[in-house]
Amino acid sequence: MKSDRIRLIVVIAVIFVAFVVLLWPTSEQTYEGFAKVFQRIRLGLDIKGGARLEYRVDVEEGAENPSKIVDDVWTVLRNRLDAAGYTEAIVRKTFRENSSFIVIEIPAATETTRAEKLIGSTGVMYFGQVVDESEVDPSTDPRLRDLAKIKKAEWLSNRKGNVWYLVRKEIMLIKDLQLVSPSIVAANPVPDTRPGRFGYKVTFEVGRRDAEIFKKITQQLMVPESATGSATAREKRLAIVLDNVVQFAGYVVSVIPDGKAEITGNFSLEEAKQLAAILRSGALPARLEKISAGWVAPLLGA
Repeated sequence: MKSDRIRLIVVIAVIFVAFVVLLWPTSEQTYEGFAKVFQRIRLGLDIKGGARLEYRVDVEEGAENPSKIVDDVWTVLRNRLDAAGYTEAIVRKTFRENSSFIVIEIPAATETTRAEKLIGSTGVMYFGQVVDESEVDPSTDPRLRDLAKIKKAEWLSNRKGNVWYLVRKEIMLIKDLQLVSPSIVAANPVPDTRPGRFGYKVTFEVGRRDAEIFKKITQQLMVPESATGSATAREKRLAIVLDNVVQFAGYVVSVIPDGKAEITGNFSLEEAKQLAAILRSGALPARLEKISAGWVAPLLGA
């Protein structure tokens, strides 16, 4: 009996040592990732309360591989939360009543508005052509609605909801000259240092696969700086649209050959971080329906 106990202890010790050797980091980068995993576990298990959000994943009926779509949604949300600084957040999948759900728990969170915007964004981005604009809500003016049909475009508001742009996806009505959901290889918030500007902007880079299309778009929309005040130029502005909201509308004064561009708009640091996180993580492969958003009280007293 005693020898069996000793043998069991030795086996457990060998397994433990092997486990440590296999997982122990071999480089500084690996160590950081290794530490982040344990940090996330520790903080996720801290009983200190926080925010809890739950969403139903609306997978289209007849989708070829629903479980993969849910996995991809999880990955996009995990990447978004990490990029926006929510590294302590826990993201998990659940299944009930023939539906898939995503639950996000953010320890010690004091508000959910920012996280809800980050999670709820579809992340669908495209570059379009502004052919007109209005300070009147087009839904209240039949003439503006008719104009959209004539121009083969749609009215979209800016972030503040006080200006509407008539945006066309197909640039200059050239067949197939459009760029929807481009691959974004980098996106970062940086201070806007232009004279008279305050706040932040977001610089980004389109992947090599889409950079050539982006170059052709800027070639078609390019307007000499001296001509930006003309009526013709007003119909050749570039729009950067995210979630059907115009994030940027402006003139292209030179061809952009390398896919590097920026979105300006006097963003706050938090807004710029959130926008960059959404651009980097890409579009959600399915729509999310919010089920609940609330607070989880600490299980133990402080």
